[in-house]
Amino acid sequence: MDNISHALFGASIVQAGWGKRYGARVGIYAMIASNIPDIDIALRFIPGIDPLVASFFHRTATHSFVFAFVAAAIM
Repeated sequence: MDNISHALFGASIVQAGWGKRYGARVGIYAMIASNIPDIDIALRFIPGIDPLVASFFHRTATHSFVFAFVAAAIM
């Protein structure tokens, strides 16, 4: 999924379950939080790391089930 799909998925989950209760602010937070698994894309911009290696590690640990709990604890 690209970042737009991530953001729309997060916003749609909030609107489906809690839209009227919490409003648009929670939808914006969900859009931002749903893009957190793609934070590993920043590896491509670190000098000295091969882009092929960065592509190999994309969507590994940050897209795991365990990372969801780690990210939730950090937030």
